[in-house]
Amino acid sequence: MAASGDIDLAGFGRSGWSPFSKPHFVTGDYRIAQDHLEKSSKGLFQLSVPHNERFRRYSSKARLLGESLVTAVNIDSEAGYRIEMNADPDLIYVQVLLQGSALYQQCTTRVEVRSAQLVLQEARAVTRKDWGGPTQLMAFRLSRRALERLAAQTMGALGARPLDFDTIQVIDLERVPTLWHHILMIYNDLQEPTPFLTGPSADHAEQILLHLLLQSIPNSHSGRQLPVPARSAAPYYVRRVETFIRDHAREQIDIQDMVRAAGVSARSVYLGFRKFRDTTPMAYLKEIRLNLARQALLQAPANKAMPVTGIALDCGYENPSQFSRDYRIRFRETPTETTRRAVRSKAISCDDAAG
Repeated sequence: MAASGDIDLAGFGRSGWSPFSKPHFVTGDYRIAQDHLEKSSKGLFQLSVPHNERFRRYSSKARLLGESLVTAVNIDSEAGYRIEMNADPDLIYVQVLLQGSALYQQCTTRVEVRSAQLVLQEARAVTRKDWGGPTQLMAFRLSRRALERLAAQTMGALGARPLDFDTIQVIDLERVPTLWHHILMIYNDLQEPTPFLTGPSADHAEQILLHLLLQSIPNSHSGRQLPVPARSAAPYYVRRVETFIRDHAREQIDIQDMVRAAGVSARSVYLGFRKFRDTTPMAYLKEIRLNLARQALLQAPANKAMPVTGIALDCGYENPSQFSRDYRIRFRETPTETTRRAVRSKAISCDDAAG
């Protein structure tokens, strides 16, 4: 990251590389930029600026990555500008801010965003974005149906549930390093005169991107699947321990309790979990407890008497601070952030607003 907070992209590419050195579309005329954006997005986006004479430049370069449209955008408007995005129920819109800042508003949700952050927004209602000045960003227009198909393939019946990322989420890029580096690879390839990501390679890169988004950004599927899918049929003692953990996760149990439930040695239990579940018994217990806590936090608006500490204790954690650390690592957000998102989701009826 650059010292100013903007992303120093040149450090990731070849010497002297500029992210917009080969723009696909460039204009210094505000009216042409306005017309281009509206027509190229088929009416999805509208551009407006407070002072036409202070508009300097618009450039963009777009390419399909599988079914997803990827666009690198640079807008230089000294007095800022506004983008309005119309509703599209199938659209999941992801932006990575490389330079600049903005205020996003959808229904009554207002979120401030700055450089070195990723924004994921649902497009179920009109969204207004007010930008404070010159900006550089990378945008992904993704299909909700494609993400739901992927979830169904990887999670079975659980993946058939409706996918919901909430209205707007803002994630620091440093919190999702794997996702960020994959996006950066796509970005670098977008600038090449002869891109590598075409045909099957583009499809594969898109699938990885969708997988990482489902895993990295909190959504309605987070924490619903079993902690680790089985590699093959596990022996009876592994299944016994799994059942024991699910039945007693809220209690203060330890490895000795698991060994007694299994009826075999501690070594056999440990090796069984490593071989057939690619985890350890205690890690499995922690995952179950975190999933229980997440479901309780998502239901918190209907049970406001239970604070985060109470939920942590109820789900088997003795140390609330350790719970908060484990929770943030697992779900990429704090327990309080989960509760706030749940409250906003219950309080805002975006579907009615869009109608």
